[in-house]
Amino acid sequence: MTDEIKAGEGSISETGKSQEPNVESKQEKTYTKKELDDAVSKTGITWGVKVKELETTISNLNSKIADTESTLSELTSKDPEKADVAKYLKDLKEQRRQLDAEKLTWNEQVKKAQDAEYATTVTLIAAEYEQNDPEKLIKLAKKANAKTNTEIREIASDMGWTPVTKTVPDETKPIPPKVDSGQSGGNGVDTSQMSAKQKIEHGLKKLN
Repeated sequence: MTDEIKAGEGSISETGKSQEPNVESKQEKTYTKKELDDAVSKTGITWGVKVKELETTISNLNSKIADTESTLSELTSKDPEKADVAKYLKDLKEQRRQLDAEKLTWNEQVKKAQDAEYATTVTLIAAEYEQNDPEKLIKLAKKANAKTNTEIREIASDMGWTPVTKTVPDETKPIPPKVDSGQSGGNGVDTSQMSAKQKIEHGLKKLN
């Protein structure tokens, strides 16, 4: 019998301990808003995967605890291994306690990432309206438990917010007539390349 608990790669050690979330950046760098938004989204996903790994490890640990409790119940005080089994069970439960606490920590980090991503989404939607009050829209959206962009826009509409008007070229305006250059003889015929005789003939035709 062994007290080794297998976990996802790079997630849980044999003692039930794992690396704490590192939310501070050691590198000083200026990021664009899009880079920050993308980082928040990816971080939330990464931490979410970590929570899933912990849940799997805890589930396996619970199964091992149940089996050990069953084994212990079948042993009598005369069985020499009973004390070892009882100690092993105690160790398993301590590992589960540590993992439960760690899962809670990661869940808090996931929640922070989700809140930041939600605030970014609502802020972008608020910018679609002339009132553009993201703080107010975030507060009301959370209160209404609005999860989709459509639901958030409905809240803005219910407040009477006015969508920002986009300037669109007016394709219905008539095309202005072509201005005579003065070399066309007034009827659209270019006389600039005509000889003197051709210009006279052209002028006579206009009189007829």
